[in-house]
This record gives sequence, C-alpha cells and structure tokens, in this order.
Amino acid sequence: MRHATLRFGFAPALLVGVVGVVGGCSSASRDSGPKVPPLGSKAPDFTLPDAHKGNVTLSELMKKGPVLIVFHLGYSCPRCVSHLRELALRKAEFDEYGTQIVAIGPDSVDDTQQSIEAYGDFPFPMLCDPELKVYHAYGLQAGPDTIYHGVFIVDPHDVVRMGAKSTHPIEDYASMLKCVEKVDSEN
Repeated sequence: MRHATLRFGFAPALLVGVVGVVGGCSSASRDSGPKVPPLGSKAPDFTLPDAHKGNVTLSELMKKGPVLIVFHLGYSCPRCVSHLRELALRKAEFDEYGTQIVAIGPDSVDDTQQSIEAYGDFPFPMLCDPELKVYHAYGLQAGPDTIYHGVFIVDPHDVVRMGAKSTHPIEDYASMLKCVEKVDSEN
C-alpha cells in the first residue's frame, strides 16, 4: 500500500492561513506557494475515480446543488481521518442545505479501498487523485512530494464561494456551514 508519508515534509514556515469569514464565505492563503482559485472564480472541473464505485465529475454533482470539496492527505494521516469522521458526523447539517460532500485523497483506488476495509468508510465519495492533478488545479500542490489540505465550496453555478488551504485539516465547520447556508438562501 502506498502511503502519503512523503507528503509530510512541511517546514513550519509553510503554515498557511485557515478560514476567515467574509460575508459568510471565505478565502484564505497567506503563503507564496500555489494559489487557490479566488472567490467568485470558476471552479476547476474534474472527474476522479471513487473508491466506492465509478467516477465522479464535479460539474455533474453541481447539478444537484452546492459541493463541499475536502482535500486530505490520505488514511495514513490520523488527523485527516479524524477530520473526515467529524465531517461524516456533521453530514446531516450539510444535507440540510443540499450540500454534497466529496473527499479527495492522494492514494490510489486500490489503496483507498484497502484502507476503507481496514479502518472504516465515510458516507460520501472518497475520490482518488494519485497523480495530484486536481490538487494542482486547486493550488494545493507545492512540489512533487508536498501537498496541502484544502476545503472548497462550489455553488451550483460553478462559482468558488469558499476556499482555504493549510498544512493541517481545516476544521472551521461553523464557517463552512455559514457559507452553504448563504449559498442555499441565494439559490
């Protein structure tokens, strides 16, 4: 099983900002590394394999409502797994606003399926991006072995309404919920 251990070569100086609220939705990034898509910009579309079944395409998901995209470092990161478990517990709160959650990790489908069998599953798609193409498109790849955690909320009109990256899981659930509530009220 390939683990994301190479991805933990962060220097403390690379710590970037966490979510700050701006009118219910936010954007945060304080480093000079890759930039997340700015608020109000078009979200980079993607199609990735889901460890559960088939492929998932962002533009197809957006037809059903807003999408919360959570980038993590894989099952080999205990903080990531804890973060995903917390999101699973809060899924009903996001469902209330018609928001779908998808998690994107750097491991292959086979590795993710093995981890699901060994450590447990989540009630949302577990997308696999081992080539880091989507991490790169969202400004979360700083080098061949360095990726960031990220959270993005994309509205049904393909607009980035919240974006944040960090060297640790982004756990500001209150700001995420405020953002999806605002998106829901506008649609």
